[in-house]
Amino acid sequence: MANTKSGVHQVVTGLTYGDAITHHSLAIRGLLRDWGFFSDIFAEHVGSQFIGIGREIEHLPQVIGPNDLIIFHHSIHSKATDIIREISNPLILVYHNITPAFYFLPFNEKYTALLDRGRKELGEFASKAMLALADSEYNRLELEACGFSKTKVFPIIFRESIYRQPFNKVVYQLFRDDYLNIVSVGRIVPQKRIEDLLKTFAIYRQVINNKARLILVGNHRGFEPYLNSLLRLIERLKLGDVYFTGLVPFNELLAYYHLADILVSTSEHEGFCVPLVEGMIFQIPIMARSCGAVPETLSSAGVLFQDRDPLFLAELIHYILENKNLRDQLISNSKKTLSRFSYETSKNNLRSVLQSVLEVS
Repeated sequence: MANTKSGVHQVVTGLTYGDAITHHSLAIRGLLRDWGFFSDIFAEHVGSQFIGIGREIEHLPQVIGPNDLIIFHHSIHSKATDIIREISNPLILVYHNITPAFYFLPFNEKYTALLDRGRKELGEFASKAMLALADSEYNRLELEACGFSKTKVFPIIFRESIYRQPFNKVVYQLFRDDYLNIVSVGRIVPQKRIEDLLKTFAIYRQVINNKARLILVGNHRGFEPYLNSLLRLIERLKLGDVYFTGLVPFNELLAYYHLADILVSTSEHEGFCVPLVEGMIFQIPIMARSCGAVPETLSSAGVLFQDRDPLFLAELIHYILENKNLRDQLISNSKKTLSRFSYETSKNNLRSVLQSVLEVS
């Protein structure tokens, strides 16, 4: 498909382990290189795991050719935003959603400011980008509202095969007993409303099943004040068997998915929500707050809720776990839903996007 002398490069704020944008951009780069394009990823921040993989954003203007296509993943203000604003290359913008800044104001003022600025900057690229991609219809509608005229949904790329790798047996044995494992996966940040899940778990333990544990898998770096507020809540609730894992290696993440009896998301703002798809891959019963892109990502593969009442949510967990017919139906639905996120589907979608854009350019 490609002329081997042409380049299609990506720009991201950072390459960071555990970050959905990072792994999405790496998957795109792999496909681009398979198709014969010169393709690199330029970032302001390159994590230690990606040294030698990512290139510093400052080098972008000097190394790209005048007709090279740039794919810019926009999620927050960074140096990348300023550099993209100045170059004249053909541009595709990929929008991963920007969480409303007000969630973060009490916990991290710098991050709040970067989110707010990034959201205000989004519309600036409406006339510059020849195409804007969104990983959900929810995000695509935001792009339209910001003035983008040509938009398309292009979901996060998943390779189911990587989830079949060996999992961490030590972690698995540590938590594989006669306790019920309620698992939540995602960053420990304010819009996830972990406090709602803690209150729900407290009721569940008190009223329904005292042999249950809650495992919260996710990075809290930069949001220690929020984590501390959750720890204070746990103390007030006199709640035991709650485990914050922090950022974990991939084989440990796999172990937690294998351990999960149910996957729960109480987040009230999501532009896609990767753990929902991962839960489907592992055929775990899922319940999630109906917000943002969650209904379209989850579809009929899980139970949606809006009620914040912890007693209601505790009873809903119990109902799902005790209703085998419902669980079987959810698992059956998840297999159908996963077809939307198959690697072959993603591959064909990206090829179609590139062909349409490169023909125009």
